[in-house]
Amino acid sequence: MVSMEYVVQEAREDFVKAVQDSAGHVKVLEVEIQAVRVGPKNDMADVFVSFLWTPGDSITTVSAVQRQTWKRIKRTWQIQRAEPMGDGPSIFTW
Repeated sequence: MVSMEYVVQEAREDFVKAVQDSAGHVKVLEVEIQAVRVGPKNDMADVFVSFLWTPGDSITTVSAVQRQTWKRIKRTWQIQRAEPMGDGPSIFTW
């Protein structure tokens, strides 16, 4: 819930639902920001994040990339949306 301050107010309900749906079903092992593309006005950015996780109690690892849309609100960047990239499995998307 600490991350809530980094999610825009309008997206918080969907964010909480995504986290609750994944709770107990995945164990996140690694998160890495791979690229950031800032918009021309420096108030929006597409952030590409890779996740490595294990589903349930499995020892199999799964990786995928997610595109997050971030918006600058005053001096803070907040996430507006998170979408899976490609056809693979995804977590925490809304």
